[in-house]
Amino acid sequence: MVNTQKTRLMTKCAIYEKHAGKEDIYMSKYFKADYVRWNIVKTIIYVTIGYLALWGMYFLYNLNEYIEQAFMIDYKSYGMKMLGFYIALLAIYIGICWISYSAKYRRSRARLAKYYKVLGKINKLNEKDERLKDLEDY
Repeated sequence: MVNTQKTRLMTKCAIYEKHAGKEDIYMSKYFKADYVRWNIVKTIIYVTIGYLALWGMYFLYNLNEYIEQAFMIDYKSYGMKMLGFYIALLAIYIGICWISYSAKYRRSRARLAKYYKVLGKINKLNEKDERLKDLEDY
């Protein structure tokens, strides 16, 4: 006879594994600090690429003005402004990244704990079924 409680629990686990479970199980391979740090490194790389691309487009758009004023521009102060803006932008993105990935990891761990609890219930039901079968066979 089919155990409906066990079937419901197994269905719940299968739905979790199909949707959020893949990413949660992948994240469980990392410690929180390692997961957050790795994503911060990726964010730094993406922000740098984006910043350089935007700055390059801005430079190309205003290239005519830069050529006309090539000897009048204070390159040191211009470079310091660009560097300051880059550092400020990077600090903002790192802060947002740290907060969001820490929260994402924490939520993932909570969902994973519930998942393992359900797996434990399924395991207990399996053990109970096996004990009943052993008694029937005896």
